[in-house]
Formats: sequence, structure tokens, C-alpha cells
Amino acid sequence: MNDKKEKNKFGKVIGIIVYIVIYFAFGIVTGYLLVKNDISRMYPGNNVYVWILCQLVIIYLCIFLHIIIHEAGHMMFGLLTGYRFLSFRIMNFIWIKDNGKIKLKKYHLVGTSGQCLMSPPDMKDGNMPFVLYYLGGSIANFFSAIIFAGLFVFCRNIPIVSALLICMSVIGIVLGLSNAIPLKFGMVNNDGYNTIVLMKSKRALAALWIQLKIAEETARGVRIKDMPEEWFYLPDDYDMDNSFIVAKAVCYESYLMDKHEFDKVKDLADKLLNMKSEMIGVHRNLLICDRIYCELISGGNRNIIDSLYSTALIKFMKQMKNFPSIIRTNYAIALLYNNDKSEAEQIKEQFRESANTYPYISDIESEQELMMIAEKNLIM
Repeated sequence: MNDKKEKNKFGKVIGIIVYIVIYFAFGIVTGYLLVKNDISRMYPGNNVYVWILCQLVIIYLCIFLHIIIHEAGHMMFGLLTGYRFLSFRIMNFIWIKDNGKIKLKKYHLVGTSGQCLMSPPDMKDGNMPFVLYYLGGSIANFFSAIIFAGLFVFCRNIPIVSALLICMSVIGIVLGLSNAIPLKFGMVNNDGYNTIVLMKSKRALAALWIQLKIAEETARGVRIKDMPEEWFYLPDDYDMDNSFIVAKAVCYESYLMDKHEFDKVKDLADKLLNMKSEMIGVHRNLLICDRIYCELISGGNRNIIDSLYSTALIKFMKQMKNFPSIIRTNYAIALLYNNDKSEAEQIKEQFRESANTYPYISDIESEQELMMIAEKNLIM
């Protein structure tokens, strides 16, 4: 087990190093191309600070545009292989299908700059298409990079436009590589890594299918406790070295949480948090939040809560401050740990404001109930 833990740490370190190298190379290549093509002709005026400011604006604009291209690639190849549209997110803005209409909401997931969720086609003989869906974003980045490079050849003498085209070409290659090369990170794994994992295991593919179906039902407003019971169970321990199967175990924990089976949640959370697995950082931190909540409403062993409420968790909760389960956990902490009713009331108001723009009404209903349970425990 220790060897596996060290291997996971090593894999994450390598992933971060490769990521840094890719973006360092991006800076060098972009700078070289700009100098080679005479940067002074690419921007109006002769002020070097204007050139630098323009370049920074162009870089951020190009990254933003390529995030859109990347997620559009997932959507396009998903549609071509039988998937159906659920949602399309860029940064904190998400377009979600609700009763046949596309609505704009707000949703943030730490470690990601975008996401395209789609409902999967039916499984056939334990298989479904996934390679093009997962790698579609990188394919779109690479293909667009070629187009922008071709356009640059014809527009190299046009100020601003030539710089924009150089950056669009190079950033397309950079984003394509950083998503296609299998890499592990602290909070999430990239598309290339996920594709490799799915290619190695049919059980992982089946777990992915269930997770996408859960996302589909959630988008339709169905509570997780009301979804098919056969979707939710604890996988075998030997499968926990697969990130998709661990995610299935986390879905089972969420199912128990929505059914208010808090003792089972505590036992399952302790098991998952203490075992060596391929659980991604986002799931681990959300699981810890649920564990803290369950401890608070069951009497609140302060030693357990203090051991879970780490500096890393606090940082994560700040990054995800408008996520319903994070707000609910902060509410329970204010009420049942700090005994601060004024702070709790402010957090409740934050929840009301966030609920207006949050895309999944079923999550809001579930978290409202959990906040009410925390209130009842204060009265008791």
C-alpha cells in the first residue's frame, strides 16, 4: 500500500512538472515567433509597455477562446458518437438544458476551467464510445491551431491580428498537449489520463456510464435518493485503484447522504478516506465536508472535527465557497461548532443568493433539508 501511495504522489509530481514544462515552452516559442516576425510591426505605436500590455491581453483572450474551442470539441465529438447535450460550462458560467430550454446559470468546480457534460448512449455488450468524446477537446485545439497558423502566413503584416494568430496557434497546441498527454493533478485528472484509465477497464467504463446518467437525472431535477437503487453500491476494494470506480463509491456516499442515513455515511466516509485509492482531490474534500457535517449533527466530537478541518480543506472550501454542500457545511460549523447564530444567518443568506443562479435544483432541495436538520440539532 505504501508503494502505491508513493507511486500516486510521484505521478502527480510528474504531471505538474510536465504541465510547467509545456507552458514554459509556450512562453519561449511565442516570444521567439514574435521577435522573429518583428514585434514592433504587430502593435500600433512605439511604446514597449503598450506592446507588453497588448500581448498579455491577447494571451488571456486566446486562452479563453481555446477553452471554448476545447469544450466545443468535446460536444461535437460527443454528438457524433451518440451522446446528448446536458450542459456546457466556461469558467463560472454554465449553459444547461432545462425542460427543453437552454438556461444560463453559474457553477464553479475547482481545478477546471470548463466542462461539457453529455448524456451517454446505451451500453452494448459492456461497451460504449468514449475515446472521441474525451479527446475531442484536444483534437479541436490541435485542428484550430493549424488553421490559425495558416491564417498567420497571410496576415503577418497586419498589426495585432498577426500577434493574435500566432498566440492562437501556439496556445492551441499547448492546451491540446496538456490535455492529451496523460497527466494526474491534485484535484482532477486530465482527459488523456481518463481515456487511458477507461481503455484498461470495462468496470471503469460502466462506472462512467452510471455517473453520466446521474448527471442527466440531476439536470432533470431528480434527487439522487430517487434515482435507481441499482446504480448505488460500494465497489470492491481491489477496484479502488481506478478513479472512475472510486467516483462511483463517492456517488454511493452522496446517495446515502440524500437519504439521511448519516451513520452509514460516517462509516463509508471513514473507510474511503482512510484507504489508499485513486480518489481525486475534489471528491476527497467534498467527502470530508460531508463527514464533518455528519459528526456535527451526531454530537460533534471536536477532536474528529479538528483533525478533518485542515488548512488544505479550508482553502478548498474558500475556492468552492458558493457550492451548496460547502455552504451547508459552513452553516453547520457556525451553528453547531462555533455556536454563532449571527454567522449562521449570514451563511443562510449566502445560500439563498447562490440558489438563484445554481443550475441543479435537486441539489438545492437536498442541501436545504440538511441545513434544517442542523437547525433542529441546535434546538435539541
